[in-house]
Amino acid sequence: MHQYEKKIYSQNGEDGLIEEVFKRIGVINKFFVEFGVQNGRECNTRLLRERGWNGISMDRDYSGKYIHKVFITVENINNIFASFRVPKEFDLLSIDVDGNDFWLWQALMNYNPKCVIIEYNSQLPPNEILTIPYRSDFKWNKMPARDDFFGASLGAMIELGKKKGYSYICVNEVINHKYVNAFFVKSEYICKFDKIDIPMVTYDRYYHDENKYKRLIDPFKLQDIGAAKIIK
Repeated sequence: MHQYEKKIYSQNGEDGLIEEVFKRIGVINKFFVEFGVQNGRECNTRLLRERGWNGISMDRDYSGKYIHKVFITVENINNIFASFRVPKEFDLLSIDVDGNDFWLWQALMNYNPKCVIIEYNSQLPPNEILTIPYRSDFKWNKMPARDDFFGASLGAMIELGKKKGYSYICVNEVINHKYVNAFFVKSEYICKFDKIDIPMVTYDRYYHDENKYKRLIDPFKLQDIGAAKIIK
């Protein structure tokens, strides 16, 4: 899939990958939901909107003509989707919140996008199942030192996808030479894609706090979401 990467408004080639995915699997209603769009200038769905798609763009800190300022948590995500009248079946869900991405996808119930794009932490071993514990007010420490304690490993995202009926197809890696977003499609469409190789490399860490790293967890070993609320 990497030959299809193309950047118009996306950060790391997602525009081209999205285009190719929907060439292969088709569309339902040309509807998207993306949260974590910042000011909307550089995001995964701006090009789709300009091509006639409809959808909901949300961000924790920004608002604008097409952007709703919404703070999404595990506790409110389904109510937010209902309040915006998101169709139960739609085409694309894009999640990029620099932290609770795994937990938000896990918490979303009864909504079935054909394709999911979700940010993962490429600093974590991709063959391990790891995520930060859930905390509703978690915010990634970008500055002054870019903390690498955020998000979940690719392995955790792949396992969650399986449990929700999705198959992993690729990550972006060519443009900007960064592994950032993982792409999934509903498993019924995996036949449209070639054999998938999971990248086994990681990039140089940001500022690494070993004490925080030791507090990463395997989310599938928790009895309930409350057990994960242990970040301080």
